Amino acid sequence: MPTDGRGLAARVATKTLVAWSNTSAPISDLQPISKDASRVGANVAIAAKTAEPHPKLKSTIFTTADEVRAAGGPANLVRVPERP
Repeated sequence: MPTDGRGLAARVATKTLVAWSNTSAPISDLQPISKDASRVGANVAIAAKTAEPHPKLKSTIFTTADEVRAAGGPANLVRVPERP
């Protein structure tokens, strides 16, 4: 761990967080983690299959990416196909 006082920001500045959403973890659950990582300098890759709004799901891959970008970092999208 860095001892220069930068803590989390120093550890994730050159890292990439992959936020993967499946049926047991809605993408809305990943938003806070993704936004926090972006805020401190990490690259964020969002992988999910929810591309269209759904009454039971608050977020889509695109709304999450917008929120991550608004937090100050890049958001790379990976659209995961539906199950076969």
